[in-house]
Amino acid sequence: MTKWKVPFERETQGSGAAISEPNTSEAATSLANAYSVLSKQVALLVDAGFVDVQKGYAGKRPRTWLQLTPRGHAAFVRHLDALRDIANGGPR
Repeated sequence: MTKWKVPFERETQGSGAAISEPNTSEAATSLANAYSVLSKQVALLVDAGFVDVQKGYAGKRPRTWLQLTPRGHAAFVRHLDALRDIANGGPR
C-alpha cells in the first residue's frame, strides 16, 4: 500500500503521506496492476478491516471507491514509521 501515496491528494493527519479515496480503476492504473489482481488484494484488505469499499456510479459508469478505515490508517502510519526507522538505521 505504500505505493498508493504517490498519486493521491489529501494528506493523512501527521503522517506526511498523501492518500485519499481512489476508485479501483485509478488504483489499478497507478499500481500498474490488472483489475483482477487488485480486486483480490482489496478483498484481503477488506477482510482484515483495513479498507472500506463503496460502490456507485460516475455518470453511467459503475465505480468502486476505496477508503482506509481507522484501523487501516493506523496500520499505514505504523508501516511508514517502520520504513523511516529502517531508512534511518534503527528505531527513533
